[in-house]
Amino acid sequence: LFGVVLVRWSLHAPHFAVALLAGLIFMSALASMLGRLTRTPKTFLAPFMFWFYLAIQTKGAPYFDVLGFTQSASNNSILLYSELGIGCLLFGLAYNQYRAR
Repeated sequence: LFGVVLVRWSLHAPHFAVALLAGLIFMSALASMLGRLTRTPKTFLAPFMFWFYLAIQTKGAPYFDVLGFTQSASNNSILLYSELGIGCLLFGLAYNQYRAR
């Protein structure tokens, strides 16, 4: 589903396509990292549902628009979620290496 939206937005609204891609990277890395740290998916599910509620209720707030759905994501919020996604990914990889020893 996100792939169809990503392709469509990349043609018509490339700014929001980048926001969606950065948000997908962030959400995937956060889910993976929290799942590995706590060994349960519930640690990600509760904050995700809370964020989703906030994103729907607060239109016009770019820092709640992680996936670009309300089309209020700014360049700063896209950069923030890209950096957080890469940070979560690196931390998760480092944790996996630590646990493997």
